[in-house]
Amino acid sequence: MKKTTSTALIIISALILISFTSGFSYWLGKKSIEEKFITSELLESKLIPNWTAEITGKVLEITRYTLTLEGEEENLTIPAREEVIVQRVSIEKEEKQVEEINFKDIKTGETVRVKIGIDQTGKIWAISVIVFSK
Repeated sequence: MKKTTSTALIIISALILISFTSGFSYWLGKKSIEEKFITSELLESKLIPNWTAEITGKVLEITRYTLTLEGEEENLTIPAREEVIVQRVSIEKEEKQVEEINFKDIKTGETVRVKIGIDQTGKIWAISVIVFSK
């Protein structure tokens, strides 16, 4: 009887130890993956000239080469370079029409989709702007 109890205790102890080790290994692996994405090595890479993202919002304010957009929970001011590509998209008779316009032709209140780039210095720039006509 003592031998059966001892064997059962050893097996239970081994299973607990294996479970603890597996859980800890999983936690360490997950933590190392998270750290790889947080490092600035990717941001500083010469192979990646800039990162891009898209933002959609309503134009609150426009100055020479700066857009302030209103989103669901916040406003964001985005600078643009002079070479920014701006297009107006409209749908007439179920046909999409696209025309290239100047940055100064954007009006407050219009809905826009801005493609932004983040360069290696961390600056954000508008690369292109699509204005949606009603």
